[in-house]
Amino acid sequence: MAEAERYTGTRGGGMDQAISLGARARNAALVSFDPLRLRHVPVPEDWCFVVADSGVRAEKSGALQAAYNLRREEAEEALRVVAGHAARTGLTAKAVTTYGELVEA
Repeated sequence: MAEAERYTGTRGGGMDQAISLGARARNAALVSFDPLRLRHVPVPEDWCFVVADSGVRAEKSGALQAAYNLRREEAEEALRVVAGHAARTGLTAKAVTTYGELVEA
């Protein structure tokens, strides 16, 4: 992952940066990466979007930052585990509710 993706210290993505650079008036955008692509979708004139700010700030430093990064790593590992298990067993779908169940699969 590029250093820019960790600017805030968390293992986040580049969605904000991509849409900031590629936004188009009166369009929604589907952003894809590797390579970066934006697909613009016209928004009907009679639509509106409501954007709200609760005013509550999410602290993303110290222990919370570490916990976020750990969850991100676990999600990535879970994807690898499920993909490997699916490839070996022909699994197409399975209800899994905990990370531990994925590791045991």
